[in-house]
Amino acid sequence: MFRKTDEQRSLFNADVMLSPRKVDRLRNTWAEQFRAHILPMIDEQAFAHFYHESNGRPNASVRLQVCLLLLKEMFDLTDAELLDQLEWNMLWHHALDLEADAAHLERKTLFNFRNKLLLHGGARGLFTALAQSLATLCGTSFEKQRLDSTHILSNVAHLSRLGLFVSTLELFMRQLKRHHPHALAALDRRFGERYLAEREGCFGDVTQSRVARRMQQCADDVFELVHRFAHDKAVGALEAYPLLVRLLDEQCEVGQGEALPRLKPAKEVAASSMQTPHDPDVTYGHKGKGYEAQVSETFGETSPVRLITDVAVTPSCGSDFGELVPALERLEQEGHRPDVLLADAGYISGQNLLDAHARGVELVGPTHSGQAKEELLHSSNFELAPLGSAHPVIRCPQGHAPVGQSVSRAKEGKVYNIYFERGVCEACPRRAQCPVMRHEEQAKEDGKPQRTKRRNPALRMPETSWATALMRQREQDKASFRELYRFRAAIEGVNSEAKRCHGLGKLRVRGARRVDLAVCLKATAINIKRTLHALVEGVLEPPAPLAA
Repeated sequence: MFRKTDEQRSLFNADVMLSPRKVDRLRNTWAEQFRAHILPMIDEQAFAHFYHESNGRPNASVRLQVCLLLLKEMFDLTDAELLDQLEWNMLWHHALDLEADAAHLERKTLFNFRNKLLLHGGARGLFTALAQSLATLCGTSFEKQRLDSTHILSNVAHLSRLGLFVSTLELFMRQLKRHHPHALAALDRRFGERYLAEREGCFGDVTQSRVARRMQQCADDVFELVHRFAHDKAVGALEAYPLLVRLLDEQCEVGQGEALPRLKPAKEVAASSMQTPHDPDVTYGHKGKGYEAQVSETFGETSPVRLITDVAVTPSCGSDFGELVPALERLEQEGHRPDVLLADAGYISGQNLLDAHARGVELVGPTHSGQAKEELLHSSNFELAPLGSAHPVIRCPQGHAPVGQSVSRAKEGKVYNIYFERGVCEACPRRAQCPVMRHEEQAKEDGKPQRTKRRNPALRMPETSWATALMRQREQDKASFRELYRFRAAIEGVNSEAKRCHGLGKLRVRGARRVDLAVCLKATAINIKRTLHALVEGVLEPPAPLAA
């Protein structure tokens, strides 16, 4: 049954029981600022749906449990360390507005509340609400933000390909032994000897020269187990059985009529394939096995406190190109939409530039210039109009205006065909380098039939190329571009801070949902820590003194 925290203060709180001199020192700590500003921001009503309206025992203080989860991530503690701090640390008693005797919480209670957060997705709502409240307190603007991704790993070991097979088979055999011993007894004895030995993993502990043979033996065992229990609903309901099926599908090929599987070459195994049976959501990317955390943060010389505005956990096998639009959608949905967003080259593409512009966001970042020949002219050498204009090209590099244009549709979206006067182009000294005439000059060299010269030559410019060319022109103005883009590099400090101080690099949990919960709580804790630091250091206006 849901019950809000009683607001009645005790006569035996720390600030009442201490001497005036100690109380003065206490009020210059983070605990005072936490009690004065963070506690009132916790909206307990947002978690009321976790509990029955009228049935059951009244819940432990939701405000206390939320604050403990945030303090846990703020100081990077285990559950046991967290509850010890709650029990004996006077600063924590003051921060949470508790008397010493009431500063206690059962570990099971905290565990159950965290599971409710996981089930109902309450961590993202908590992050969004506190980010908004902290931005109001700190006077932080959402107008300018920067975006980056960082590699994170859940609480799993790095496995070789042979280790992946052996670990998956061991997991399945242990579950089969626990839940269906009769089915295990019917199997060939080699399964028990290989994957249920006292020394777990011994079948995968071989010299390099024997790895290939062991791999094929494991593949044969997976194939036999998958087909043996394919129609056994009881065994198929085991958590590890679908992992065996997935392993066989991703790592092996089985031809029609063949009795044994063939291992795929390592290069043919997809990056999205399973990397460990203990966390099937882990994938492989260019940064390694694990996940990617997408992080957005405010910046600006006028903002006293930089706040994280959005976080998300994405597969490591994915590209940052595909994560920009989801990030903008989340920011807009949460009321944190920026006017300017800085990102690295991994997020910059013509389509992303267009999508950001359509949402009223100025996306800024370096483009992938490739190996373009410097002696040739490209669309970025033309004088271009801003995105959204009726005519994309104002003048060619020689200063000639187009004489017309048409618009068509192609796979890449809207395409502009900008026409120039044929006589002017044919007399141009740079016609061999210009993209308007280059295709005709190339056709002559290749001996291909010429189009009629009554038609004016055209510059074919997809709308995505227009957006990319504008960004390249902006890059060429190095002084102006660097003045704005220099702020993007500082987001690397956020990634470093989250990993060094808050354990983001190697989490204590497994599974995409639990990883997402941990990342949301850590981002919220970082925002709170920065705000408390600014309050203690006097960067922000000090809070009003507590009533006696």
